[in-house]
Amino acid sequence: MERILLTGHSGFVGSRLLASLRTRGFEILTFPETLDLALAPPPRPESTPDAVIHLAALTPQTGKPEAEIGSVNTRITRNLLESLAGGGTGRIVYLNTNGYGIPRYLPVDEEHPLQLRPGYQESKYAGEEMTLDFADREKIRAASLRLFNPYGPGQREPFLIPAIIGAIRRNRPIELKEPESRRDYVYVDDVVAALEACLEADLPKRAIYNIGSGEARSNREIAELLRGIAGSDVPVRDIGGPGRAAYEVRADISRAGRELGWTPRVGIREGLRAAWEASGDER
Repeated sequence: MERILLTGHSGFVGSRLLASLRTRGFEILTFPETLDLALAPPPRPESTPDAVIHLAALTPQTGKPEAEIGSVNTRITRNLLESLAGGGTGRIVYLNTNGYGIPRYLPVDEEHPLQLRPGYQESKYAGEEMTLDFADREKIRAASLRLFNPYGPGQREPFLIPAIIGAIRRNRPIELKEPESRRDYVYVDDVVAALEACLEADLPKRAIYNIGSGEARSNREIAELLRGIAGSDVPVRDIGGPGRAAYEVRADISRAGRELGWTPRVGIREGLRAAWEASGDER
């Protein structure tokens, strides 16, 4: 496999993946930016890609209305697949999100019931279904990766970890809405490794994989780890007020281990230190 078509190449995960693929010697084809892909099917690539990795999407962090985000994301995937139909691409890899909501059981496996919020999440799961159906029609291999909470160098506020780092850098209190809730954080380079594993694995039909760390960390624990890394004594404040009880989200990543040969390699302290050090370079 030599030629990869990558959408979303300028995003947080995409830029990291682009650099890794180039280092490994792949020829990279790219389509226009995210909003352009939503307008109409792009021209068919002149050179048939051996594989497609589809990351392009609007996220809630853009600040756009959820209805617009959902509409744009659905059109992006539909237009991409229309441009690829009948083109001979060997496989397609789709980056989805965690849509399981507050879990009914732990760890959360791929069969856990979905609890999708309107807009972004619904559009991402619609894209997953479109991608897997496309692969069935084209008789090619496909995988959808359901990503939990990625973090690492290059991620921006208002995501939790960059927000905590920003508060420490500005010497301001760290404000947490849900300090005791626990989530599964996965380092960006481990996400890249999972995407790359899909290029070579013997994928089953309609392959779906959870991509997380398999561990859960509370928001307060993340803040305390970063305070220690930074040598900071800024206070941590609970600003959530009365509301829902603390919850835990932790991914079952055993299927990805069995079928992709993938396991996360970067521990939380190592990953947070890398994010902290990179934030100094960005100032």
